[in-house]
Amino acid sequence: MDSVAQKERCFEKRVKFDTILQTEDYIQYSYLNEIIVLCIYSDLSESFKFSDDAKQLANHYLSNFSGNGVGTYSKTIGLPFTRKDVTNYILERDGTLNLEQDEEVLIENNEWSLLNSILKFFIGAHMNSGYGILIPYPSSPIIQEAVEICGFLPVPYYLTEAADQWTIEEEALVKALEGSHCKINCIFLENPGYPTGHLYSEKELEIFFRVAKNHGIVLIAIENLQMDVYRKNKFLSSRKALIQKDEIYKSVQLMCLFSLARSPQGDKSMQISYIDSLRMDKLTTKFGTLTFTSAATVHQIYLSLFLAPKYVRKYPSFTKFENERHNFIELLGNLAEITVDFFNLQPYMSCSQVFAGHCAFPKLLFPSRWITDENEALDLEENYCCELYATTGIYVVPGKVFGENPDSMHFKYTFPLDQITLHEQLEKIRQFHQKFIQSLIA
Repeated sequence: MDSVAQKERCFEKRVKFDTILQTEDYIQYSYLNEIIVLCIYSDLSESFKFSDDAKQLANHYLSNFSGNGVGTYSKTIGLPFTRKDVTNYILERDGTLNLEQDEEVLIENNEWSLLNSILKFFIGAHMNSGYGILIPYPSSPIIQEAVEICGFLPVPYYLTEAADQWTIEEEALVKALEGSHCKINCIFLENPGYPTGHLYSEKELEIFFRVAKNHGIVLIAIENLQMDVYRKNKFLSSRKALIQKDEIYKSVQLMCLFSLARSPQGDKSMQISYIDSLRMDKLTTKFGTLTFTSAATVHQIYLSLFLAPKYVRKYPSFTKFENERHNFIELLGNLAEITVDFFNLQPYMSCSQVFAGHCAFPKLLFPSRWITDENEALDLEENYCCELYATTGIYVVPGKVFGENPDSMHFKYTFPLDQITLHEQLEKIRQFHQKFIQSLIA
């Protein structure tokens, strides 16, 4: 059945919902909001409602500006203090004392702008000349969109789905390279993964380094969920893993990206990103001054605060902020565990473990005999998601949006940020799932 016709049929059956559930919630950090408000309108500092900490930090940030304060333009590659704070965060995170000689940190607006800016660095951009870029399946659809818009061929490599988590196998990368029939410029990797929530180990990251070295390919690591890892798991940055193997992979070039709005903790209105480029030509910075779009100064202050530089940590109110972040990550981990356990208990469904982020990516295990010529796997997947929404009001995204093996079916479920609502949603999904199976068997 045509997908448009499927959707029309689903919405014709749509029931009236008791409630409207907003699952893309995010936590509000009052400490950060106070400082941002004071930076925008400093006259409010006379108000007794703002803490002394917030007033002092706002004055600290405003001292970096002259004239119109935060209303002034930033340098296209970021304000000096923001770039310094990002650099210090990276060094502290990785336990590295110094930046590499040819390492640069640049600031850009949202993830979309950042991807479009850096892809212009590569030969073949906007030329439709047969250059390709390896992208993981499944992964964020933004990657594929940016690759295609910049005129490159998206060449997928497939992650391996296991019960414990999604993994990468070297054979998958080599197979994608050899079967691409085009010149590959770079490899994208997501760590932690989205929407899969997987974490790469040092050995898995070394697979990427080895392939990049052997084929002279640049690595682009998207690390948006690096601060959202839970249940005592540890995030290992691609930068740290590469530097630790310096004697073997000295020639490997790496770009690491982080977009704050893509983190469950980040304010979605604060569209701000950074890129840490390692062993790239110095022309990268020069080219960035021409192609980057001068991120809003308020957003850069927010990024600086979020990364918690040492001069922020000395204030007493920071302890509250730190505790709020810790509690939020603990909550995410608990909700993720409930969600994964639930999907693994349902018939004809499984779900790999999730170690980071705000969603799960369960797999539908419908027998092949249920899939007919009129109801192919991808149509069945989309039909499942569409009818789930029409019946329950719970919106899930078909797995094909993120890329998946043609013979598999998945959906992305973003879980709400409280247990009561989560259990209500999961019970609705359980009831729907049973009825959907019965309709296929009948």
